[in-house]
Amino acid sequence: MAYYEDLRKHVGSAPLILPGSVVIMVNDKNEILLQHRKDGGWGLPGLFDGAR
Repeated sequence: MAYYEDLRKHVGSAPLILPGSVVIMVNDKNEILLQHRKDGGWGLPGLFDGAR
């Protein structure tokens, strides 16, 4: 996250285009796998590569 935090110092709250991905996993009952986030919300499993 250091790259992301350093970039924010320069651009402020302007929108950023950052690399990442998500997946949609569906089982045989057509249920979608969701990930419980640290903030209490739910979302699709994925990856944000802010390390670069």
